[in-house]
Amino acid sequence: LRTRMPSGELVKALTHVRYAASNEEYRAIFRGVQLEFSPQGFRAVASDGYRLALYDLPLPQGFQAKAVVPARSVDEMVRVLKGADGAEADLALGEGVLALALEGGSGVRMALRLMEGEFPDYQRVDNAKARAKFEGAWGTKLDPKPGLTVVEIVKAALEGRGFASAICRRIASAE
Repeated sequence: LRTRMPSGELVKALTHVRYAASNEEYRAIFRGVQLEFSPQGFRAVASDGYRLALYDLPLPQGFQAKAVVPARSVDEMVRVLKGADGAEADLALGEGVLALALEGGSGVRMALRLMEGEFPDYQRVDNAKARAKFEGAWGTKLDPKPGLTVVEIVKAALEGRGFASAICRRIASAE
């Protein structure tokens, strides 16, 4: 599986999420940055189990795959890519390895060993206790099905319900 993207965009994605990767030895999979390739685009995700950072690039990929790169390898990728002067980065995903090559005369090539496994489903929080906590804090019932549309969020805020209005009330009381 191969793809190509501007090195500057890849650096931006990696540096925006790298801070959230764990430094704790016992947090195995969270010691890396998950790269997600899909027809919708490219996403970099990092978490230490307490915080989550993600960065989307609207660069549709010709395949669907996930790979977790160790955080130290991400640091090395960023170091190399920053000196690329706008070159295209070629990424090739293989069995347990991510290859990076820079287009142009630099001749830079890297092979990075991937971590085994993938992040837990970070896009869904269906814990009833957590939902009850937020319902209490925001003063409204939350639909247990995932996500709200922008229209639903704005409507709730205008009606004085939901998290958006709770945030607005908090900001107004702080002024």
